[in-house]
Amino acid sequence: MTHLVKAVLIAVIAAGAGIGALTEISSFFTKRAAVAARNDTLRAELNEHSAAVETLLRDEMCDRGLTYSQLFDRGEDRLRRIDDVIIRLRTADLGEPQQTSATAYAVQLYMVLARDLNANRRALEAEAQMEAVNAAFKSLAYYERRRIDPDSYARQSVNDAMGEQEQADADAKQAYRIFGSKLKDMRAFQRQEKRHLADYRLVDDALLGELIKALS
Repeated sequence: MTHLVKAVLIAVIAAGAGIGALTEISSFFTKRAAVAARNDTLRAELNEHSAAVETLLRDEMCDRGLTYSQLFDRGEDRLRRIDDVIIRLRTADLGEPQQTSATAYAVQLYMVLARDLNANRRALEAEAQMEAVNAAFKSLAYYERRRIDPDSYARQSVNDAMGEQEQADADAKQAYRIFGSKLKDMRAFQRQEKRHLADYRLVDDALLGELIKALS
């Protein structure tokens, strides 16, 4: 093999190695860009969920005419979407400690909203049970107005309705206590992890304080 052929072969091999290295470098930066884009999307989604939960809590706090139906529709949809973000955050590549803090914050959002919805459901059940009590008394009064001795069924219906209403009230109060406890947990968490969550929009601390006070 002549010196010229050897030189050409060496040049070809060197060029191939260079192309391979450039390809690996290009692939590396492409992957990094894809990870960065996914992380930006996750941050934006978590910020959007945080703002939405804050708005929902504020609407309840300020009594802006939010019906139970609207609350449950908005809340349940938001829970599903936050749950999806939690799953994706757990497999993301945000780097520590941000990834752990962001995931934990999403869980805090989920728990506060879930407990809020549960408390409102219990309150709705208590209201419905109060209507049942009123209906039972009206039935009893019907007999009394006509000077008809109410049968044991009518009297028992009143007693049963009052017993169920008392239990519904107790369940609602317990649900609101748990909701208040979750609000306290979130407030403490946000204050503790604020430095690690600088890129995220947290629920307003003053609003959390007002809600906690109202539920105390």
